[in-house]
Amino acid sequence: MRKFFNIVPIFFLIVGCFTSCNDWLDVQPESQQREKDLFKTYVGFKSSLSGCYSTMASRELYGEKLTISDIEYLACLWNKPNANYNVVGSFLYNHQYNNVDIDNEIKYIYGALFNVIVQANKIIEHSNDAKHAIYDEKSRNVVLGEAYALRAYCHFDILRLFGQIPQNATKKIMLPYSLASGINYVAPYLEFSQFVDQLEKDIEQAEKLLDGSDPIQQYDYDGLNKMGRNPVSLDDDFMQFRQFRLNYFAVRAMKARLFLYIGQNEKAYQEAKYIIDAKVNGKPFMKLSGNEDIARNLYNLPNECIFALSNHKIPEYVPDLLLGYNGKVNMERDCVITLSMLNNVLYENANTTSDNRYLKVWDKMSTDVTGQKTPTLLKYIYPIKEYESAGRRSELITKLQFMPLIRLSEIYLIAMETTQDLAEANTLYKTYMKSHNVNITEDFSSLNDLRHEVMKDYHREFYAEGVMFYTYKRMAAKQLMFNRAPMAEEDYILPLPTTEANPNVKLSK
Repeated sequence: MRKFFNIVPIFFLIVGCFTSCNDWLDVQPESQQREKDLFKTYVGFKSSLSGCYSTMASRELYGEKLTISDIEYLACLWNKPNANYNVVGSFLYNHQYNNVDIDNEIKYIYGALFNVIVQANKIIEHSNDAKHAIYDEKSRNVVLGEAYALRAYCHFDILRLFGQIPQNATKKIMLPYSLASGINYVAPYLEFSQFVDQLEKDIEQAEKLLDGSDPIQQYDYDGLNKMGRNPVSLDDDFMQFRQFRLNYFAVRAMKARLFLYIGQNEKAYQEAKYIIDAKVNGKPFMKLSGNEDIARNLYNLPNECIFALSNHKIPEYVPDLLLGYNGKVNMERDCVITLSMLNNVLYENANTTSDNRYLKVWDKMSTDVTGQKTPTLLKYIYPIKEYESAGRRSELITKLQFMPLIRLSEIYLIAMETTQDLAEANTLYKTYMKSHNVNITEDFSSLNDLRHEVMKDYHREFYAEGVMFYTYKRMAAKQLMFNRAPMAEEDYILPLPTTEANPNVKLSK
């Protein structure tokens, strides 16, 4: 793999998006000493770990491109953009990857993902230092467990974006899996099965370290977020706010996602059921919160987020994406849909008289610059000044200013999709729909019928959360809901950046 130049220390959080992944593994000699000093203290470990989440929350990753914009254009969830107004969105929507604009976009995403991976690797590499820097064993286990989880999470999305389709692939893709860093380290390119094996190892190690050490197994999210009736104050305040870190239950949820993606449905079901049935101090770890949250205008459903990324910058740019620049929607530029897409496709044959997602999460009265009604998504829109002036800043931070990455709704849908018990599937579906204010009175007569409806709810549930492209990909869907053009296998495989020494080029010849 090519190396162009060395980089500055990872904890400066600079994303070098125009270099190969192994450029992230190079550290200058003077940087090595600063790095060694960094990991002499608990503060250094905390700073490095926090840096991982900060990078993930950036617009290059889950602050926008892997939740709201790029990834949803790949799934064709937004109205078809015009290249004159939105060139990147247009190319992604049409799955045209062979151009300089998309190559640059991919470099940003790819580079940012490997930035997080390298930061996580540094923490793991200094695990021996952690024994002296972090005196409390449980805190030490949590920090190291999260590092393994972060490495797995980002590699998993490398696989889902750049890898082959997981079932019956005719186009084989090798991808780099970075386990270390340094001048002489070159991340090996792995075949699909090898890549998945390493993912499982990292997830298992994360789970092992977090199990029995993570405060989320003793306290609920609100308590650890210092909210609600029973706020918790731990001796180590870095162990608070577990909802915004890759905690124990988030790692179990990631396992469910991975097993579903690679077609190991029985294992996916077991992990999903574990989370649904999990209890903390005799009470359910978490419940579906659609009714409660949406009634309070919390459209991103904070009370069912297993893992989210804190992001106080949302009001600075998301309204422009979802509501148009200065509140003026351009149908050919912005992340919006048409009224026909909403009524005649997304919610076709749905209970629109009571479904709270249809009634409240979409503003159906908004219009574009021509006066045409254009439904806009309100998931990340909130009156920030109202919360700040009312002294509700804690609520603002923990209930609104975040990007949801794993929600309990997804775990329910995974369980419904993978169970072999029709009665259980019907019960799960009724519980799920009840959280959206829909009372289901008739059971599905077959698992296939239920799973067909579950696919519709994947669309309705996760708009602007970056779920559907991966759902289509694992199913190798031939057509997408809003784009009837046939999907080819290569449409699901983003090309590696041109800065990568790509062994797949040789494989394809």
